[in-house]
Amino acid sequence: MKKTHLALAIIALLCLASFVNLSDARPFFDEGIYLTSGWLTASGQAPYTDFFAHKMPGIFFALAAIFYFSATLFAARLFMSLIAVLVLLLIFFTAKQIFDEKTALASASLFAVWSAFLGSFWTVIEPFLVLFSLLGFFFFWKYFKEQKAGHIFLAGLFIGISFLFKQTMLLFAIAFFVLALLIIKFYSKQKIQKKVFPTALLGFLIPIAIFVFFLLAANSLPAFLENVFGYYTGMLDFFSIITIDYKFIPALLFFSFLPLSLLFLKKAIPEQKISLLLLWAFFIAMLSNLLPLRGCCLHFIPFLPSVAIISGFTVSKTLELKKKPLLAYAGIAIVLSLSFAVFYQANFSLPEHNFESLQEVSAYIQENTVPEEKIAVFPASPEIYFLTSRMPGLRQLHFFDPCPEKCQAYSLEDFEKKRPKLVVYFTVNNELGSDSWVKGFLEQEYNLRKTKNLKHPLYNHYNYALIFEKKIK
Repeated sequence: MKKTHLALAIIALLCLASFVNLSDARPFFDEGIYLTSGWLTASGQAPYTDFFAHKMPGIFFALAAIFYFSATLFAARLFMSLIAVLVLLLIFFTAKQIFDEKTALASASLFAVWSAFLGSFWTVIEPFLVLFSLLGFFFFWKYFKEQKAGHIFLAGLFIGISFLFKQTMLLFAIAFFVLALLIIKFYSKQKIQKKVFPTALLGFLIPIAIFVFFLLAANSLPAFLENVFGYYTGMLDFFSIITIDYKFIPALLFFSFLPLSLLFLKKAIPEQKISLLLLWAFFIAMLSNLLPLRGCCLHFIPFLPSVAIISGFTVSKTLELKKKPLLAYAGIAIVLSLSFAVFYQANFSLPEHNFESLQEVSAYIQENTVPEEKIAVFPASPEIYFLTSRMPGLRQLHFFDPCPEKCQAYSLEDFEKKRPKLVVYFTVNNELGSDSWVKGFLEQEYNLRKTKNLKHPLYNHYNYALIFEKKIK
């Protein structure tokens, strides 16, 4: 085995170490939505009609394929870890094709470190955006090298698939193709063929057309438009509030090599310069996926391929030059990145990630219901449906965000129709708040069966789980 292959295998194993560390960590809020939605899809439920979802369907069907064989948290996270390793190999292969083997190894190593910090093993949409956008970029670069229509078609196809995971990839597609074609026009001697735009557009539209056909066949198109686009337009005030997770600040190390890369951009040979500029176009176009500006470092994950390869090239050139200031800068950035990656992984031992309380609530539900009976969960933790294998008694899976009057109305209507046997209500105090819109219905139709004192507060906020049982009439 070549030394390069051995080094790559070691990097891949280190990449998998993060999965081993968090394979049984408590699911967080967004992950709960994806896990339950994927499980419901695998169980034959139609997204947007049988259950409400404001996310694009790609991850539902990807997880449904896994849950068809094993509907467990371990299987979901193992699947995501394999996606991460596949991306690592693609980054290595792409960087080697564009630059050289040293750059490829540096890029793969940086990806492994940063993915451990950014949390690319969670069951979320961002790793899929990374996979398909990277494939799209690679085939666009192949088109630039070989001028084959098949490559530009595949570039459009893979970016079209990424759109099925997040709406903002439409903005990415437009920005990337415009920037990339402008780079080719002004920095290379190649002429842009007239068939480039229609060929790329055809590839982009094929997966979308298949999805629209599915929606029409399931009579789900109106529900999809209302769920996905109506949700965000109805929540503009809420999403206009920018929230910054504390991990955003150390995560900025992720971009530390980008300024340094500009020093080498001027000195690069023409072919490498164009490739670097295309990677920068990839990076800039991906800024659209920071929207909405809420949440944690997961929003940085889609930048991993472009930043890792640009940074790998920068590290490789820095080692070649052997200039002490550049070496010191690179060394400090790498040491800090490693330190924060270890710190982030160690963070999973903290009480806030403890799974015990949620597992106890789930066990209680399983002991006091049969699989055919429905439950309801308020306001968060939609993963309980998945963990208990109990169908939701409401089409709305979570109420973590503000619940408009329309949402309240159809949720109360679901209560009347489906009558879930148990209702789990997470609360700060051991009683329903006076402002709870569902309080009156629960007091009239349900009895408080159990008050569960959570050993570790859920989301560092909820201290109790109130479990209500339907009254027997």
